[in-house]
Amino acid sequence: NWALKLWGTPDPVARCGLFHSAYSNSYFNLAIFDPESASRACVAALAKRLVHLFCVVPCQPLIHDALIFRYFDYDLLNYLARSPASLRAAREGAASDPSSPGAGGSPPCRRNHATTFLMMTMADFGDQLFDWQDKVFRNEDRRLEFAGNNPAALWPREGKPGLWMNSISRMAALYSLIAREEEIYLLERKS
Repeated sequence: NWALKLWGTPDPVARCGLFHSAYSNSYFNLAIFDPESASRACVAALAKRLVHLFCVVPCQPLIHDALIFRYFDYDLLNYLARSPASLRAAREGAASDPSSPGAGGSPPCRRNHATTFLMMTMADFGDQLFDWQDKVFRNEDRRLEFAGNNPAALWPREGKPGLWMNSISRMAALYSLIAREEEIYLLERKS
């Protein structure tokens, strides 16, 4: 995915972005390749592992239910405002804030995979989702819960950015917070 390269992700993550739906996943139920096909040569080993994980980890519950829907906008804004001080305190040897996103608890997958999947989903949504999905999924309430299935919503409609842009913004906030927590975790392990 071009956005992943622009964002400076490592090559395996960018390749995973290109092949992320190759074996089908929780967003897209149509396998493009047989998992044991010759496609693995162009994906490379590390990217193939990420593609496989993206296809088998239920990203809808991870990204939306466990992360996005768990926090209100004002929670994310408060956590982001405290983020630089938390990181500075950790660098100076203080304990981390156990209430912030990504701290404590057991995520459904490793934190670095969760941040990779957040980034890939942000790029994927930015590349593919427009206002017509808001009509298809009946997102008039702006909660983005995929509650509807409106067959009368015609593709591509006007092609305007949809409410998904808010979802991408929330993913970016969570990405920043979880990445910060990972850095704090690594600092605490060193001491």
